[in-house]
Amino acid sequence: MRKKSVKAIVVSLLTVIMLTVSVAGFGVYGARSNTMYTPRDVTLSNSHNGVLVEWEKKLGVKGYYVYRWNDEGKVKIATVTDAEKTKFVDANVEGGKKYFYSVSAVHKQKESSVSERVGIVRLETPVISSIGNVSGGIRLQWSRCEGAERYTIFRNYGKENIVLCHISADGCSYVDSTAESGKKYNYAVVANTLGIKSAYKYRMSQEYVVAPKVQSAVNSNGFVALSWHGTPGAEKYLVYKRSLNGQWSYLAAVDGKTLSYQDKSVKNAETYVYTVKAMKNGVYSGYDAAGVTANYVSVPSDISIANVNNCLKVSWNAVADASKYRVYRIDSHNKSWKLLGESATAYYSDNTVENGMLYTYTVRAVGNNSGVSSYLSGRSMTALKMPSVWMNCTSDSIVVNWSKMSTATAYRVYKKTSAASAWAYIGTVSGNTGTYLTDKSVQEGKTYIYTVRQVYSGVYGSFNSGISTVFNKAPVISTKLSPSGIALNWNKPSVGNGYVIERMTQSNPVWVPIATVNGLGNLKYADSGAAYGQLNYYRIKVKGSNLVSYAASIYGLDPKKPAVALTYDDGPHPTVTHDILDVLRKYNAKATFFVVGSRINSYKDCIIREAQMGCEIANHTYNHTTLSSASNEIIASEIARTNNLVKSLTGKTPVLVRAPGGSINSRSAAATGCPIVHWSVDTLDWQSRNASSVIAKVKANTRDGSIVLMHDLYGSTAAATETIVPWLISQGYQLVTVSELMQLKGIDMQPGQVYTSAY
Repeated sequence: MRKKSVKAIVVSLLTVIMLTVSVAGFGVYGARSNTMYTPRDVTLSNSHNGVLVEWEKKLGVKGYYVYRWNDEGKVKIATVTDAEKTKFVDANVEGGKKYFYSVSAVHKQKESSVSERVGIVRLETPVISSIGNVSGGIRLQWSRCEGAERYTIFRNYGKENIVLCHISADGCSYVDSTAESGKKYNYAVVANTLGIKSAYKYRMSQEYVVAPKVQSAVNSNGFVALSWHGTPGAEKYLVYKRSLNGQWSYLAAVDGKTLSYQDKSVKNAETYVYTVKAMKNGVYSGYDAAGVTANYVSVPSDISIANVNNCLKVSWNAVADASKYRVYRIDSHNKSWKLLGESATAYYSDNTVENGMLYTYTVRAVGNNSGVSSYLSGRSMTALKMPSVWMNCTSDSIVVNWSKMSTATAYRVYKKTSAASAWAYIGTVSGNTGTYLTDKSVQEGKTYIYTVRQVYSGVYGSFNSGISTVFNKAPVISTKLSPSGIALNWNKPSVGNGYVIERMTQSNPVWVPIATVNGLGNLKYADSGAAYGQLNYYRIKVKGSNLVSYAASIYGLDPKKPAVALTYDDGPHPTVTHDILDVLRKYNAKATFFVVGSRINSYKDCIIREAQMGCEIANHTYNHTTLSSASNEIIASEIARTNNLVKSLTGKTPVLVRAPGGSINSRSAAATGCPIVHWSVDTLDWQSRNASSVIAKVKANTRDGSIVLMHDLYGSTAAATETIVPWLISQGYQLVTVSELMQLKGIDMQPGQVYTSAY
């Protein structure tokens, strides 16, 4: 290898040196001139809007370059052309990250070397998001800062500037419990990490108002009663409540002088928490976040007390979600409330009562939420004994009987269909003497249980577990006149072994047994010992059972005496009919009225009075139609229309028909469907219209069994009746209806047959 000359070597060294200097940025000034302009004391701090880079000022320079380092080296992020400016804010940063910076200066278009690299963690300025009064102080809340290890809280008041505390980065709130009422404070929060601090900004609080302390929340009847300790100077209070795990909701505002509130918007078995805020000078206090809890339980309502089985049974409306009830009593022996016991049901039977003593009771409910209700207003009751009870079955009902109670002012009757079912009220019998009630809402073969309570001055007495009976139909008894006396007939019952027949009369209103019949097969009896000239009542008791028939009544007539049936056609008439009825009533006589249906609605009072007096009302067609020439359809219509009108007024359907003018044949008679009644004595009153003529015909032609024809349309007929009735009675005649006459003479009237007399 050929050796280089000394000159070549020197040239090469100079070239390398110049290149090195150029690459290192020293320019033409060399190493000393490059470093003397390098900025010193570069400092970093967190500002509100980024990382603040600051450096010392260099004389003679034109500006500065700011660099930020990354994994690949430094990157110029800013050129500062103002030599007087020695700071720069890097806003392109993220919270929680660490950044490194260097700065260089520019002198005569040449750049100095960069400063030593320095680093900082970017910490955002904590923003106080809320500052307000809470229970126990002033609470601050601020935004979380990424990268912060802790926060420092500052407070300023006048010349006071203190550090309140340091808290970990996990917390972003703080309550200043040292705040004094009536003061306003400035607060700031600084984020810290590795000795690095964030910027900070003060924020002023409202005036601190001390929060009220809720003292109690007590259950009352329909509301929770709140009370609290007041806040000095408070202008008003705001009441809030929440469910156990719910959010606070506003209830109401009350005057600053009022320290209580009634919450009526409560529901049974709910748990509520209450708290209160105070307001002073337009500033609201905080509130006790824990509040005071009330386990609300509704007061039992509608307490009632009943005498049952010689106990006083206290009942009330059940409270939803109540686990039990506590029952208390006051009486003449105990003047203050005494706890009697507890009940899981909505009633309590007090069997320690004394008859005739007044007792007062109250009840409290204990809820599933462990709350206890307020007291139910007390109610009083006098203990009363119960009557004994027995029953009789009739043909369509059960008659409940009971023993008379000397203290009773009324009796209440109840029934049920099984021991497990509830009592149903069926009626009240007022007064002390009434000792039975008829229950028609029964079904054959079904078992019924009855009980009776005495009532005294509005107090209901005891009732027992009840007396039961099976409803079987008692015989239905019917009566009619016969030549041998009053004939009784009845149907056969399903139980028993014989009959006891009883009679009662108007002159002797006491039931008297008149006959005994063994076995159930004989279903008739003739009473030859009836009281004549008055009503006779009959009933049948079935031996070996509690069956008793309803009473049947009939006017007693003597089958041995002659009888006459007076009949009146074509009525009613507004005056004549009443005049005739006046005569019949005066002499306790009866007659038969064959009425025309078209006249009934105009003179209803006549029909009703005839029925009430025991007279017989019979059918004389609707339009006074000649039956012998009418079609079967017209006949049926004429009869039915009149029958329906009579039944609507009297409850009874006529059973006899008289053909207008006596015009009848076998076809038309059959079409009526009833016995046809004509006459044996025709007074021709319609023709003569003379009372004397009518009287003469009756006296000349009447005999035992006669049917006398007259019309209740003429005043002369009414006048004649005034003489005829007492004259017939003086001659020994009984004045009866047509049906009674036929029964007395043993004539069984048949439909479609014509009858003119009973002889």
